[in-house]
Amino acid sequence: MPPYVEDMARWLDSDDQVHPCNGESAYEGFEIAMGLLRSVVQRGQIKLPLGPGEPELDVIGKVLPEQVLVSDEVNRTAYQL
Repeated sequence: MPPYVEDMARWLDSDDQVHPCNGESAYEGFEIAMGLLRSVVQRGQIKLPLGPGEPELDVIGKVLPEQVLVSDEVNRTAYQL
């Protein structure tokens, strides 16, 4: 893990260097993931940054099928169907 240590050392040595795992970067990734869920719920493209809306994790269950569709019967045991 030397690259991670180097990133942390650069970040600690200089205020100009931002660690790649900082809170803003993490939030951007989170917002992209929630945008993907919102896209499934609304069945279309979603503009970022996200605006107000229902919590994505609460509403995704309303649009997903109750039963998992397996691509092959050998996968059925993995989903305990």
